[in-house]
Amino acid sequence: MCTFQFGTHNIKSPYRSLYSLQTLGIDGYMEGREKTQQYFSRDAENFRQKMNSFIENEETSMIFTEDLKNMIHLAEPNDKDLQLVESMLRKFNKQSKEIRFGNFIFGPVVMRFFHHVNNPDLALKLFKDPQFDGFFDQLMTYQILVDMLYEAGRYNDVIEVFGIIRSRQIQGGIFPRHVVTLVFAACYKENTPESFKFMKQLWADLRLVGHTPMRRAVTFAAALALKQNAPDVAMEIVVTAKQQHYVTVRNIKVLAYTILGRVNDVMPILKAVLQFNDSVTQEKHTFCKDVIDKVKETMGKCGDKELQQNFNKIEKYLRENGLISENLFKDPQFDGFFDQLMTYQILVDMLYEAGRYNDVIEVFGIIRSRQIQGGIFPRHVVTLVFAACYKENTPESFKFMKQLWADLRLVGHTPMRRAVTFAAALALKQNAPDVAMEIVVTAKQQHYVTVRNIKVLAYTILGRVNDVMPILKAVLQFNDSVTQEKHTFCKDVIDKVKETMGKCGDKELQQNFNKIEKYLRENGLISENTLENLLTAPIDSFLGSQKEVGKDKRVLAASYNTNNKSGGYSNMRYGKSHFANRAGYERPGLEDLQ
Repeated sequence: MCTFQFGTHNIKSPYRSLYSLQTLGIDGYMEGREKTQQYFSRDAENFRQKMNSFIENEETSMIFTEDLKNMIHLAEPNDKDLQLVESMLRKFNKQSKEIRFGNFIFGPVVMRFFHHVNNPDLALKLFKDPQFDGFFDQLMTYQILVDMLYEAGRYNDVIEVFGIIRSRQIQGGIFPRHVVTLVFAACYKENTPESFKFMKQLWADLRLVGHTPMRRAVTFAAALALKQNAPDVAMEIVVTAKQQHYVTVRNIKVLAYTILGRVNDVMPILKAVLQFNDSVTQEKHTFCKDVIDKVKETMGKCGDKELQQNFNKIEKYLRENGLISENLFKDPQFDGFFDQLMTYQILVDMLYEAGRYNDVIEVFGIIRSRQIQGGIFPRHVVTLVFAACYKENTPESFKFMKQLWADLRLVGHTPMRRAVTFAAALALKQNAPDVAMEIVVTAKQQHYVTVRNIKVLAYTILGRVNDVMPILKAVLQFNDSVTQEKHTFCKDVIDKVKETMGKCGDKELQQNFNKIEKYLRENGLISENTLENLLTAPIDSFLGSQKEVGKDKRVLAASYNTNNKSGGYSNMRYGKSHFANRAGYERPGLEDLQ
């Protein structure tokens, strides 16, 4: 039997989601949760008590659309909250049947909540409850529920729910294409004679009504047939895929022919990729290592010396040209598996940490082409790309940065402050203070420490020392009595200003600067930190552990705390499994006073 493992991966969990959180809309739900929880930061418990009183008062109190939406975005995965959500759903649904409340469709939102709290039991219970007839009858609701069951490894429940969905015939159809894909995936994961039998019957039903399954569904069905030692069935299924050169389709065909002993038919497929060359995307058509190993094993037994020699030549060429894939992110076999914004961020951060700045830019090109969530500029990844350009600090990286900046502005994308400061700082390094100034003025927080220092440095290099003075004076007025926070300047920046002031010939301006400089020094407003240090602060380890503090390694130090988007510089970093919380952060100061 073949060793081909379609759709399985070396991860801790035995299960995986076929659809990203973005595709299921769960990222949008999470944003809604954050906003709702901020709104109810002080009144959440009072709101819960009020909703409980509405539930108890069956006759007079009503649950409105806004009440239910708020509770779904506030609820936590504990028994009390789950019970309250269920009770509110029941009461709201009963009311809606008597008096129609607006047009808001709750099915997908409720399922996103259950997906988020990982409670497929309650989701399935309500879905099957006759009281909720029609409430959950939306294609997206079906997809989220079935995906949740698939993730939990509840493959029989996937098939049961599919039977219910077929009976409901929503939108005139009984085969929602994404649900069908998940059903074939569940059959593949089950990998039993029973699931194989079910798959074949479902396949026949689909063909009978002229339904064309998605490519992913086709490959799951064909791969299950291979696992069940039915390569003839696999071949009959896989040839229906529209994209016959797609990586999974190509590998399944090679494997099916190999198991059937038709190694002669394998050769044209192997040879075909030798002719393929996409000069635009640099994409290569690859084969999986375990598939090639299986072909090689079978070739060794065929007794046809000439065929073996031809195969050996092709195999050598494939290996030497990187057409036998073991690279997970680039491997088309994993198409969609790594397409989550957080996955991109962690990968790019890893490459950045390793100093592989060209790889950061290459991966960014791949990410742009995938257009996850309809966007080609994931903001945290963009920040890391600008950071890589800054670290590279070459005419080529400067040119790339300027083109990327133009692309961002063209589509109305507003980069994060940290991205802005990396881009502007690179322009300064490349002796283009005019470019730096044009970039840095787009930052929303003009009094932020890096923005402030870059503006001072750019004006100084441009010889506009008069424009430096208002920025220096502004911090003298700043005083945060709560945090005792001060607005500072970097010593290397002030030293550069002082050097330029000494050459300007304006004695009065020099005297004013000397007074301000003296005040800044005496009040601790000149930091020994350099601008370079602020931009690329050292790693502080996860959640403030002291074990790795002080490592001689500079990486992007950007704090992306999901609960607080303001940024500090002491313990900021991307990646790992969580974001580090931080104790404090610099807040914007006063407006320029002069």
